[in-house]
Amino acid sequence: MFKRKRILGEAAASPVSAQKRRLSHAQTNNQPPLLSDHETLQDGRLDGRLKCGCVSTCQTVIPMIPMEHKLLEDHAALEILAAAHQLDGADALTGFCHAHLRRLVATIGLKNSFLGSSSESLAGRARACFKHRRRLSEIRYRHCNWFVKECQNNDIRGRLGGAKYEAVPMPSFDIDPEEIFKRFASRQHWEDFQRDGTVNVKGVFSYLWDAADISDMIDAEFDLYHHHYHADGNHGKRLGWARNMWYSLIQQIVRQDPMYYCLMVASRPDRNWKLISYPYYTKDTETEESTGFTHLDLNLHNFIKTGKGGNIVQGALALTDETDRNCTVLVPGFQEYIREWWNDLTARGMGDTTGSTTNLKGLYTLADRKKYGEFQPVPCKRGDIRITLPQIPHGSSAKSNGRRKVVFPWFTGIGEDHETLDNPQSEKWSQLAAFHRDLVPCTLSPSGRHTSAYQCGSHFQAAVLLPATSHVGDALVGRRRWDSLQVLCEANVLFGDDDVAARELVVRIRQRLLEAYRTAWKELIIIEKQLYGNRSFFHIVENDIPAPPPDGLRDSDSGSEFKDGTESGTEGV
Repeated sequence: MFKRKRILGEAAASPVSAQKRRLSHAQTNNQPPLLSDHETLQDGRLDGRLKCGCVSTCQTVIPMIPMEHKLLEDHAALEILAAAHQLDGADALTGFCHAHLRRLVATIGLKNSFLGSSSESLAGRARACFKHRRRLSEIRYRHCNWFVKECQNNDIRGRLGGAKYEAVPMPSFDIDPEEIFKRFASRQHWEDFQRDGTVNVKGVFSYLWDAADISDMIDAEFDLYHHHYHADGNHGKRLGWARNMWYSLIQQIVRQDPMYYCLMVASRPDRNWKLISYPYYTKDTETEESTGFTHLDLNLHNFIKTGKGGNIVQGALALTDETDRNCTVLVPGFQEYIREWWNDLTARGMGDTTGSTTNLKGLYTLADRKKYGEFQPVPCKRGDIRITLPQIPHGSSAKSNGRRKVVFPWFTGIGEDHETLDNPQSEKWSQLAAFHRDLVPCTLSPSGRHTSAYQCGSHFQAAVLLPATSHVGDALVGRRRWDSLQVLCEANVLFGDDDVAARELVVRIRQRLLEAYRTAWKELIIIEKQLYGNRSFFHIVENDIPAPPPDGLRDSDSGSEFKDGTESGTEGV
């Protein structure tokens, strides 16, 4: 305590010594000395200086400097610099304290606080600005980093900031639909599609059956979902739809197949290549099951008035050999007559169609069939795909004569905002991406119809996610955005001018898809057993035992005397 008092006493008794210490500290750190109001300029080294640390001659310029760090018009800032230069000539600005110097250089737009900033560096940059004042714009370009953002006369450097180089834009590609069809199908397929508005392309997915294990997995997967499907638990007629099968592994493969994707892009009237697969269920008909319907996958009234829905091309992959009695039926070439038919409907007072789709029962009359064409069967063989414009009336044969398995990828276009889809009344891109990620059903269909109209209850819980196999595949299921550079690189190859490179990329991706299927299949078996125990499909198959009754029902319920006169399993309630 005594020592501390003695030091304080000495300091109080020697004000000049205190001034010296603060001046020395300020000079060492390139800062102005801090003088209190009661201190005087008695020391020789402080002689001729103002209390702030500026030399006394600066007092004629200091009033011109704004009290705050403020950017002035160039002419006003240069007037202040000129006045400062008149004080010391070549050594101008050295007499200002650090605080005033910072405010002075700020008037011309120079940064006054940066790594390594000192009174010398600030004064040097200000002198350069004044010396080359007639080329101030050039200085701000060449030394843009000296200046605050508002004064950087260099758009490139201002834009890049900490980046050293500007990236070259990715090369763009043009969609040539005819060339894409020739690359992955044939010229004849393209001509047929142009004429009929629909085409079956043979063997697109034949690679799935080149390996026996893959073929067996596809069949077993459909049996798995059929085992877990309770038709009486869903609204509306079944019509052959497997409405619990949303994210089977085979569906995920089809949605990410690069060749199918390219052909669907080429089929779209707008050539939009930024697509996402709209999750949808499969078709898995039973023998003698009622499956007939006819409709348009768009609201006719809205399409005629606004063109809405005209780009949502329908695609389907057949996983079994179809027959004329068990396949899609449609009216080829109807895209050429749809507006004429609309005029006929209007004349009959039937043009005010409502709903997200257009039911053709009773609307497409016998007279229309004679004038525009009958519904024709268009069966596909296993591995074939069908591509159909939305203007084509289509549906299904009336009654199945065997088991028919079909996957519908429903590729839909993404808008410029990377959020809005072809149908603004459907869900958004971010919602579909979340559905794919979480393996849960959509709440709306691609046409905008609410899925609660035909299904309810819990979805199949044991679906597993297919591992990533390509950047384009990731984009097709919402794992990546289409503006991802890796996605663009792959798309550039698929749509580029090199046929060989595009086909080789397809082969590589498909090899990875098959390996991903095998890997995920093992996980599917484990998870399905864990979740469903003795009701598990794989448990029942491995132990060759009958399936137990649905939860909530007893064995005796299947033989209940309460009958409605219909055959079990043909239609849902």
